[in-house]
Amino acid sequence: MQPSRCKCHCPTTAALGPRLVHPRTLGTRTASIMGSLHYIPHSNVQSTNKGPTNFLPSVRTPPGFSWLVTIMSIWLVLVAIATPSSGVECNVPSETPWRGFAVSFSREWRIDAACSTYFDCYGVNATLENIAQLCPVEMQEGDSLYLNSSSNPFFPEVKAVNVSETDFVNCPTDYTQDQLLFGNTSTAGMSLLVDSRFLAVGVNYFAQVPDDSSLFGRCDLGLRLNVTVKTRDCEPTSADPECSRNGRCVTRPQEATYSCACEDGFLGVYCGEQDGCYGNPCLYGTCEDVQEGLSGNDYTCVCEEGFTGKNCSELIDLCTEGVCNNGTCVNGTTTDSHYCVCHPGYTGPTCNIIIDLCESSPCENSATCTPVIPLDYSCECVAGFTGKDCEVDINECGSNPCSNRATCVDLVDGYNCVCTEGYSGEECDVEINFCESQPCKNEGTCNRVLNGYTCTCASGFTGPTCEIPDHQCESDTCQNGGQCFPVPNGFECLCQPGWTGDFCDERQNYCVDINPDVCQNGGICQDTSLPDGPPSYNCTCLPGWQGRDCEVETDECESDPCLNGGTCFEAFNYFNCTCVLGYNGTQCENNIDACELGGTPEEKCLNGATCLDSDIGLEYTCLCVPGFIGSNCSEEVLECESEPCQNSATCLDLIGRYECNCTDGFYGVNCESDKDWCEDEPCYNSGTCITVLGWYRCECAPGWSGENCTENIDECVNNTCQNGATCQDQIASYSCECAVGFNGTYCENNIDDCVSVPCQNGGTCHDQVNDFSCTCAPGFTGKDCSTDIDDCESSPCENGATCTDLVNDYNCTCAPGYEGKNCTVDIDDCLSSPCEHGGTCIDAVNDFSCTCSAGYTGKNCSLNIDECEALPCEN
Repeated sequence: MQPSRCKCHCPTTAALGPRLVHPRTLGTRTASIMGSLHYIPHSNVQSTNKGPTNFLPSVRTPPGFSWLVTIMSIWLVLVAIATPSSGVECNVPSETPWRGFAVSFSREWRIDAACSTYFDCYGVNATLENIAQLCPVEMQEGDSLYLNSSSNPFFPEVKAVNVSETDFVNCPTDYTQDQLLFGNTSTAGMSLLVDSRFLAVGVNYFAQVPDDSSLFGRCDLGLRLNVTVKTRDCEPTSADPECSRNGRCVTRPQEATYSCACEDGFLGVYCGEQDGCYGNPCLYGTCEDVQEGLSGNDYTCVCEEGFTGKNCSELIDLCTEGVCNNGTCVNGTTTDSHYCVCHPGYTGPTCNIIIDLCESSPCENSATCTPVIPLDYSCECVAGFTGKDCEVDINECGSNPCSNRATCVDLVDGYNCVCTEGYSGEECDVEINFCESQPCKNEGTCNRVLNGYTCTCASGFTGPTCEIPDHQCESDTCQNGGQCFPVPNGFECLCQPGWTGDFCDERQNYCVDINPDVCQNGGICQDTSLPDGPPSYNCTCLPGWQGRDCEVETDECESDPCLNGGTCFEAFNYFNCTCVLGYNGTQCENNIDACELGGTPEEKCLNGATCLDSDIGLEYTCLCVPGFIGSNCSEEVLECESEPCQNSATCLDLIGRYECNCTDGFYGVNCESDKDWCEDEPCYNSGTCITVLGWYRCECAPGWSGENCTENIDECVNNTCQNGATCQDQIASYSCECAVGFNGTYCENNIDDCVSVPCQNGGTCHDQVNDFSCTCAPGFTGKDCSTDIDDCESSPCENGATCTDLVNDYNCTCAPGYEGKNCTVDIDDCLSSPCEHGGTCIDAVNDFSCTCSAGYTGKNCSLNIDECEALPCEN
């Protein structure tokens, strides 16, 4: 957004004062002075003051004020530059993997590249002191570092020394020549390679020494750099795989080395231990990994009080009534334990915890959540919402509550009607009566029409509200749309804009008659009215002004005329561009060729190198010819330094190459060959033959070893087959032949023999190795509880009774005369007192006998003995 400005209309005799110059940057991000004002050699930017071109914005000043404006502008720029930027964030990665090759790092030695807080610099929060510094460098041993110095005279040269941590924090006040990174030579505009002796493993500190020649060459403004050189510790020996192939070799900010970050399921310094505790197998206890390396993943659980079992999943003591509150109790794997199988909606060791689905806050829009058993919830919605989760805003406009074509606006738990003209009320159902206020005057009659009214005037009156007496006005009295009004002794015409005269028949000139001052700031007015149209005009504005009436000062920066990141400074009727480093021209359109600046390309890039201009600032790079290296190709490559010639050959160092003078019997570029021992293909089984001095060496394919790759490596030597499995060696691999009852790649899984539910008649299955056992329900037995126990086998029924077997029971059908569960009770046949007339009953089995009283006989003593039957009476 352009800064606001005020405009002053001065008297003609007033002297011109300094005019405020408003900077304008390209894009949406406002650039700081540090980022937008640069010294530009050979710049074409024009200045209003005579003298050499400078990088300050041009200003209009009256005579005598130019020195004041120049001093104030320089002061503002210096103050801005002297303040370290607080916006630099170093974007430190949270994790960096190890590279198998060296790379180069670089840092710009400028205070506007400095970060100011510990978090911005290192990417982590800490209570340590915040000091301005360049973004820290964390590099591998063998990487290189360049410090880039600007050729801008307002930025300092690199005068860095290797210092202690204390001098890094407090800035150095004294130093020795040995501490200087680049000696006392001028470093302006150069990319400087830091010598490896200053890049020792560990933390290295560099800081700018006091520099009286540069106002900004100060350590405390941010010219200091923390460089950490890291080694690698990701395998116990160089022959071992990285992190045992179970992790990544990485480093994190402020760590001293690259180390192993293990994948899930592995632990240890080199990820060489399977983590038996991965997945938290101990439900109610603490897991302790059993150290088995990569050969196993066993663990032990230290159970909490009251829990037992391999995974601390079982409670101590056998099942009792009600121990599992909302679940089924199952006896455990030991003789004195059990575990609970919870009903849906419950959890916990004793199934006493309700699974609360409301904990995840499923209800939206301030609704109230209530758990519902099992495994559900209900939402009590606030007014205006519906749906399972109260996620649906009820559309109160769905019933079309607004009348008379009104627009309904849905609200939460309500609606609002936007009425069409002529209607009011909450639902726009009330028609507005415009005649209610009696607008028609002089006894005129008001007629209601949609959204208004009309007046039928009484005789002698006219006008919209019958307010005008009607005398001497005809329909064509006033021309060109003029309105006629009776007045005493005549009439008057109220003319439309652009017309005048008694009858509105004379055309007016807008620029002369209507508004002669319509065009402002010296603009020229031209009447553009058409014969039958409304009055109109057009303003021709002087340079620097625009708008309908030339009332708006033209913003010359609005079209973004400054190219290549240049900053536009707007003044009256012209603009100035302040170019970024590396560009010049009126609109910063010219890319300054850094190779041609301050000397020839041959002076910058030596030994026949090609100078390549960079699009960034005044930087350039040198493309060296073979045989030379360095930022300016000044260093000759010593090809013989690496001793490439073998077998006692002599190395001859040439430009960009070398030659080997071989001793007798050897040949090849490096005198490496005496005979092609691989010609006869001595390596078998896809092995690769490599000729070595006087012989050959075979690099065997995976799974083979031996001098000629003829020996099959027995991968079963270090196999991980478990549970008594037999290892079967293969080529470069092995397989596990599992013992009965196990499966899996390494036979690590005990096959669950209970999956097929072998236990019948309600029996409980217990898995074993290649077997199972059943705890049978009462009344059943057998391997799978399929045998109904014959409860009659023990002959429980006595006294000739017949036994009938039942499930966990039997039934006795007693012989006559017996009763009871086992027919052991002799039925007392005398209980019914069968003997009459005082006879005595004697019980028998299913029978009785009577000892009759004298004079009676019969089974029941029911017969009276007839003593006369024997004819005792004689005579």
